[in-house]
Amino acid sequence: MVLSSRDDGTTSPSFLCWPYNTWSYTPIETYQNTLGVLGLLWHCPSPSDLAAFTRKYRSDGADATFTAVQVNYGG
Repeated sequence: MVLSSRDDGTTSPSFLCWPYNTWSYTPIETYQNTLGVLGLLWHCPSPSDLAAFTRKYRSDGADATFTAVQVNYGG
């Protein structure tokens, strides 16, 4: 299944509601939410990408931050 809702190949959070059937999901304990992201082959999370994402899709999460943790001597 290709998860792309646009011609440029990007996927929006609202599009992801379709395969996961989460249309009516509303976070309740937002201060406790945690997400793990795996970086492979020198790809890693970006503070500026997170800021751009929250501005565009989740303005209520504009204060979101992350902490990078190295695993098995990763960079």
